[in-house]
Amino acid sequence: MTIAAEGVNPDFDFTFIQDSNYDINYTKLDLMEDEIIVIVPKVHPLSQYSELDIKDLSNESFIGYYRSIGLRDFTDNYCQKYGGFMPKMIFETHDYSAIRYMLDKGKGISLMPKKFFELQHSEKVILVPLKNKVYRTLSIAWHQDKILSPSEKCFLEYSKKWFEAF
Repeated sequence: MTIAAEGVNPDFDFTFIQDSNYDINYTKLDLMEDEIIVIVPKVHPLSQYSELDIKDLSNESFIGYYRSIGLRDFTDNYCQKYGGFMPKMIFETHDYSAIRYMLDKGKGISLMPKKFFELQHSEKVILVPLKNKVYRTLSIAWHQDKILSPSEKCFLEYSKKWFEAF
């Protein structure tokens, strides 16, 4: 069994996707919803707020993933649709630990999934909810014509239970 990290690819048995890159030729199973929040360094003026409007972030410097990564597309679309701006990215990467490092150093802010970010708590940042709540749905997908083997069905059940624990 082969699993892709993100995106639909016929060479894989399963792939993890989020809302924005769902292909109708695939069957998907939603695994979890995760609230998108603002990650703010404690030294940043926005860290004093208990909640932020997306429009308040239009002049901020952002740290995030490359555009080729689904979460980046999701958050960019959210900023454009509800905030009327495209985030000013000052640092882009594919590496989650590099994003954490830059946030810990106070170099900018980021829009990230709350549950995902809480897995590795940092004392140097504050997690601030958005007033206009937005959630990304993480799913697992497979080709619609695929007949699942018993081990693949077991894997899907395991994945579902594992994500329910969040």
